Amino acid sequence: MPPACVDTMFFHITFVPIYPACSDLFFDRGDGNWRSAIVPVSLKSVFVAWLRAACLVVAAWYSVRVLNTFIDRPVDPALFRHWIVLIVTTLATWSATLLIPFIRRASYERALVLASWAELGDEGVHRVNEAYGVEGETH
Repeated sequence: MPPACVDTMFFHITFVPIYPACSDLFFDRGDGNWRSAIVPVSLKSVFVAWLRAACLVVAAWYSVRVLNTFIDRPVDPALFRHWIVLIVTTLATWSATLLIPFIRRASYERALVLASWAELGDEGVHRVNEAYGVEGETH
């Protein structure tokens, strides 16, 4: 249903999402003006937000640990290798949440639910079908 995006707002501590407050669907009705509709929170969105926060917290914690080790004594090659592996793994996980369509994009069924919540009717179903490459289905 492009162009559209869902924004989930969280209660958070500093930058760490704790609990989802609500989700809003922002979409273009086709006339160039953006609209919004409140939609149900997706558990997948919550999981991805927590995964991104965990990546950030783990990378920061382990980086501080490694830097403290560098200050206190000579560099331990094993610790440094672990740090490199952890940073690469964390960056790969973070990137996956942003780049892999299965993770960053709603399922076809969820997109249809979002279109109905936004009250887009048959036009919304058509736009979802077009975006997901589904021919001629209506729900």
